[in-house]
Amino acid sequence: MIGSTLGNYKILEKLGEGGQGTVYKAVDSKLGRTLVIKVLPAELTAREANLKRFEREARLASALDHPNICTIFDLNEINGIHFIAMQYIEGRNVRQLVNGRPLSLESALSIALQTADALAAAHARGIVHRDEVNAVDFVEVEYGADVGVIES
Repeated sequence: MIGSTLGNYKILEKLGEGGQGTVYKAVDSKLGRTLVIKVLPAELTAREANLKRFEREARLASALDHPNICTIFDLNEINGIHFIAMQYIEGRNVRQLVNGRPLSLESALSIALQTADALAAAHARGIVHRDEVNAVDFVEVEYGADVGVIES
């Protein structure tokens, strides 16, 4: 995938992989911005119900506008590859931030408050996050959290 393109998105590097897909850092060649491409695994798109859920979650997430929730730019399928293009958040994930050490109380509270604020904004729109364990994926300099994929 690295070095290839999906539409106007050039894949630069792999950021991570999990059960719900592989995440790549990419650049939008039309707009010149760095973003993230989340590719749904082929085994999940084989079932229509999984694909519909993926699309529904992307639509729900794209309706949210909050500084602590990543912005969804695109939902697409090109040559059988289903993906979401979303905001790239510069920073470290929580595991990297903690690095085997406890966070300071101030840092932990800041992350918790911003995550709770993002979840409250989603809840106010009737949307509930399905997996709070992974709620805080990336932490910016000011601890802005990406709360991930959600459902209503």
